[in-house]
Amino acid sequence: MPRPPEYRWTSGVETTTGPLGQGVATSVGMAKGGRWMAQYFNRPGFEMFNYEVYALCGDGCMMEEVSGEAASLAGHLKLSNLCWLYDNNKITIEGHTD
Repeated sequence: MPRPPEYRWTSGVETTTGPLGQGVATSVGMAKGGRWMAQYFNRPGFEMFNYEVYALCGDGCMMEEVSGEAASLAGHLKLSNLCWLYDNNKITIEGHTD
């Protein structure tokens, strides 16, 4: 996360998470937060919050239950500012997917 003195130096923010599936769940929270802030703070002619969230999701991540629950919540909330990119890397923490 950009903090002083990096304020305004970073065009995008990257977050790396630990356990499988947590990154996609984090992306839903970031997208939901962005939509909430836009609804609360944006005014006609003064749009402060209008960002999109992208997440790279691998095979191992998509096998975790938290990913399914996060996807369900994102769909329920109709988070149009969220995009998951599926990485078919054919590997999980347990081994190859074949």
